[in-house]
Amino acid sequence: MRNVKAQRRYMIILDIVLIIALICGIVGLLIAGETIIDSIFHTLMMFTLAYFWEPANVLVNIARYLAAFFTFSAIVALVFSAFQILLDRIRGMKKNSTYIYGDNEIAKEYLAKNKKAIHGIHGFVEADNYILLDTEEKNLIFCMEHRDDLKGKRVFMKTENLPGVLYRDKNLRSFSPEELAGRKLWDYYDLIDKAYDENGNPRKLTVSLIGWGKLGEQILFYGLMANSFADVTYHIFGDSHVFEMLHADHLEDLGIQAYETDWYDHIDVIKKSDMIIIAEQKNQIQLINSLFMVSSELRVVVCAAFRGDEANKKLLLQNRAGTIPAENLTFYNWTKASRSLEALKKEERLLNADLDKEDFTQKKLRRRIQQEWASMDTFRRYAYLNLLDLHQVYDKMRKVWGDRVTKEELLRLVHNRVLHYYWYHNWNYSPLPDPDHPEKELNEVKRLTRRLRPLEELSEEEKDMEYRIVQDVLDSFKEEEKAEK
Repeated sequence: MRNVKAQRRYMIILDIVLIIALICGIVGLLIAGETIIDSIFHTLMMFTLAYFWEPANVLVNIARYLAAFFTFSAIVALVFSAFQILLDRIRGMKKNSTYIYGDNEIAKEYLAKNKKAIHGIHGFVEADNYILLDTEEKNLIFCMEHRDDLKGKRVFMKTENLPGVLYRDKNLRSFSPEELAGRKLWDYYDLIDKAYDENGNPRKLTVSLIGWGKLGEQILFYGLMANSFADVTYHIFGDSHVFEMLHADHLEDLGIQAYETDWYDHIDVIKKSDMIIIAEQKNQIQLINSLFMVSSELRVVVCAAFRGDEANKKLLLQNRAGTIPAENLTFYNWTKASRSLEALKKEERLLNADLDKEDFTQKKLRRRIQQEWASMDTFRRYAYLNLLDLHQVYDKMRKVWGDRVTKEELLRLVHNRVLHYYWYHNWNYSPLPDPDHPEKELNEVKRLTRRLRPLEELSEEEKDMEYRIVQDVLDSFKEEEKAEK
């Protein structure tokens, strides 16, 4: 059975039938005068369908019918299970087959989305792709137990603490649902339309994040990457004390302000926010109503913990303080976004692709990633992968702002993203990162680099890598324009 809940219900019913049959049989035979040993033995004989004696009373009669029903149902279940295993093996032989490991809500959601997926409740099956959705510990045990079986297979493992990046064998990929959701939020709800003021200068923007936890942290991190075109201040309202301590040296550099008190103690910040993101998963309806009581002009994006369809949205727009413009309230189905592994599969495909045949933009950057991947540590892998969306960002900005997005402006965007990435991970500036090797521009062990300075203070040599990334983006657009002509 693919429906785990139905299968469990079926097994519970069989357990109840078994217990009732045993009780009725033993009690009925005891009443008929048999000894306890004979009562147990004759009752067990009922389950073999070999009880040929005349039932002594109604309890014995009920017991033999229930025993027969239990035995027949158990045989059916075994046959059905064997048939299901056979079907799973056939599915596993198909190209791009997917095996789902895990017995929880997120696994059910994946199975509901992909009707052809194989559910791991029937045992291990050979397949092309494996998505491990159980607890972090169980997923790791699964990988260890099937190490040889998984060689050459694409494995996506849900994790809470491990870095969400492809490992050295290029096949095992850990991922965090909150990380995927945080990344996609800024794809859907970017601030590009607010990037510049009327004079063409980068605008100072304010984002308020209500609620924290892993989801809030990932929204913040990817916001720092996605919004590097503007000077953004992020106001955090939630239990972020650990985060603040871990990133204390660079909170100001990153434009992060965290508060020990609730958002309603800082209404002035809320009112001037260009975007308010609700990452808090409890009492969301009350929170939405309270925010719009402050002002109907707030732009609120809700990482919805409930079904945020149009009917629910219309109800919430009818605030007692007055009607709220529909465009000011947006529901973001973050759990659905977290189930999409397309971004991860694209990165995995990149590392195994023949870039001369594949339709990749920014081929120079992708070829560099592909060639250097084996020698990179996790920090550098994340750094490069976080640059892969520059093509899309530049395309969006060019469509909104046209000629304002010059080569120099794109260079500024890239450099800001580099600064944010390094600062977030507690790297610091040093004019001489490694005294034993003066030529080196960074020291990986001490997390020091010469590059953490304003763009205008960098030498042309220090700007070289960022220049190459910018030129790569521009060249890819020239190639596309030529192809269109």
